[in-house]
Amino acid sequence: MKAAEEFAWKNPETGFKEYKTSEFMFKEFTKLGYRPTAADGITGFFADFDTKRVGPTVLVLAELDALNVSAHPDGVDGKAHACGHNAQLGAILGVAAALKDGAITENMVGKIRLCCVPAEETLSAGLKD
Repeated sequence: MKAAEEFAWKNPETGFKEYKTSEFMFKEFTKLGYRPTAADGITGFFADFDTKRVGPTVLVLAELDALNVSAHPDGVDGKAHACGHNAQLGAILGVAAALKDGAITENMVGKIRLCCVPAEETLSAGLKD
């Protein structure tokens, strides 16, 4: 979980260009036993946890993108996670790991969709609609 936060912090990527971060998170979810579904044509993915009991589907979301912040003291090539998304990525990975503990989920119903999304805050110039 901390590894995800640290990876994102050291590898900030702006909207729809979160290739390394998306790949890192996808692999971490796979290591936990999930079968992530990649987004079509953009960065990001989702993975489902199913309790196998009838109930609602709840979404847990984390954002992959960093910001263009040229003056940030820890910035990389003018980008940084000044928005805190790096912490969200650590948190969602922690949730994903916790859901694999049967004692935690034994009284839950429904499904939990874990989703890592791109470009919540800014879009890079030059992207086509």
